[in-house]
Amino acid sequence: MKITLVYAGVARVGWDSFNKFGVGDDDCWAIPTGLMYLKAVLQQQGKYDVDMIDLRMLSGEEELREKLRRGGSDVVGVSFLTPSRDFGVLVGRIAKEMGKTTLVGGVHASALPEDLASTGYFDAVVVGEGENAILEIMGLIEKGEKLPTIYHTDNFIEDLDQLPFPATAYPPIYDTHAFDENGRMAGIVGSRGCPGRCKYCWPSQFIMYGTKKIRLRSPENVVAEMMFFKHNYDIRRIIFYDDTFTWNKAWLRKFRDYVIGSHIPIPSLAVNARANCFDEEIAGLLKEIGCIGLWFGFESGSPRILQILKKQCTLEQNIKAAKICKEYGFDLNANMLVGIPSETEEDYILSYKFLEQIEPLNVRYNVLSPYPGSTFYEELAPMGLIEYSSFEDFDMGVTYKKGKGIIKNVDYELVKKWIKPFRSFMVEAHLQRRVQELEHRVNIFNSFVDWKWVERIDRKPRLKKLLQNMLQWSKWMVKPILR
Repeated sequence: MKITLVYAGVARVGWDSFNKFGVGDDDCWAIPTGLMYLKAVLQQQGKYDVDMIDLRMLSGEEELREKLRRGGSDVVGVSFLTPSRDFGVLVGRIAKEMGKTTLVGGVHASALPEDLASTGYFDAVVVGEGENAILEIMGLIEKGEKLPTIYHTDNFIEDLDQLPFPATAYPPIYDTHAFDENGRMAGIVGSRGCPGRCKYCWPSQFIMYGTKKIRLRSPENVVAEMMFFKHNYDIRRIIFYDDTFTWNKAWLRKFRDYVIGSHIPIPSLAVNARANCFDEEIAGLLKEIGCIGLWFGFESGSPRILQILKKQCTLEQNIKAAKICKEYGFDLNANMLVGIPSETEEDYILSYKFLEQIEPLNVRYNVLSPYPGSTFYEELAPMGLIEYSSFEDFDMGVTYKKGKGIIKNVDYELVKKWIKPFRSFMVEAHLQRRVQELEHRVNIFNSFVDWKWVERIDRKPRLKKLLQNMLQWSKWMVKPILR
């Protein structure tokens, strides 16, 4: 039986957008790890022919139709986040018109299954974790049994090490992706779940995973996947997509031991962290395993807003985490959140002062989107405080473009007023990064030259003058121009 899995995540970035905007826009290059897990699990059975379509690599609806027609699949499964809901429904409609069995899953499907079931374009809407569910559904299809329109699964995977690596199922379309000047990147998910209960996210992860427990892959299993990437794709950088990579210190110690014991050339790593799950010991462990950067969801410099968001991290903890991060030489990256009901100008001022104090390398200025499945959605939707013309309006990039978000009781004029100050800070951070890179390259150049030896080149004054001029030029280029 042939199955086609479709990633429909083209909201805002559009068709034909894969890698178009480079590393600066995750939505146009990130590989859909969830679908790759499903593809790997299906292929592991040895009886399914599975292919993959990514709408970001297609020119439009007509090419999608042609791909599905030529593919000849019996079953089409589609996944997407809320902003791409309408594109996912389009896939379902076209596949249904061709007489194919249609499945849909993912976060949006799990949060609003009735929304998708009501379209009539999907034979089964999967609520919950997908790997076991898709095998169960394929078994029902093979037996000719009718599928439940909304398929609730409580068969969750306790031992994540049982799953094959997603990259074992990479189709050729993902074989050659290279996203930045430092080389090829890959994403790994080492755990499922998060210790946080932030209102803009929770309880969607509980809906997806069916448990509040955080499930961890074994350290040796994660290292094995790193080695797979290094040997098969020459990966130079790995991003860990875990919601909070740093929450389990005992796991990190074992992971450090396996990384060092594997003798694998360590690629540079980037991870997500929480301030209340970060200290000097964790920083030291991350340094040993080759981590170069951390992303913190600081969100705000206002203690009042942090309480509203239920961050479970205090302003003092955030400042301390940033200080430790800088002391250990990591790239400090800050996620900030605005567009929150009841926020005032004073909250923005406190956030800006907080950023000035911690001096992060990168800042993401995010506008709150109350995604279905989040506490914010559950609170605001029943009160009629969420207003949108299409699901694409849930994308914060659309908020930037329109200058207006979807929460009725948010002052978006205040959001717009502070975009420029925050972005100016982001530009400054970007310039600082460029200066650091230039310093690094100059240091490499200088390491190859023995300048004392240059002083002894009496018979070649022109060469001596040239090299000395190069040294002076290199020093001038890396003067601290940002003060």
